[in-house]
Amino acid sequence: MNESQQKHKRTREEIEQLKALCLASGKSKKQFAEENGINYMTLMSWFSKMGKKQSVPKKTNFIPVPLIPQTSTPFAEIHLSNGKRIIFHQPVGADYFHSFLK
Repeated sequence: MNESQQKHKRTREEIEQLKALCLASGKSKKQFAEENGINYMTLMSWFSKMGKKQSVPKKTNFIPVPLIPQTSTPFAEIHLSNGKRIIFHQPVGADYFHSFLK
């Protein structure tokens, strides 16, 4: 057995990092193992020791949007004759208000 064939004992931190990379990759565990020179059964044993099954997160087209906390009182409200209302939470100019009344 040459040096490249010898088993490499990974630390817990290395294993956790590889598991996280595997999950984040979006690839199958088999494909990830092959591409990273990890024995597939070894990788599977790492995941089985997690205590619960974790799946690969699904990819979505959503992006995080930071929310700006609303002020406790609105800047202005327009009450329409049909019962609906428009609430402004930040200052706007008079021309902007006027555009809603046309």
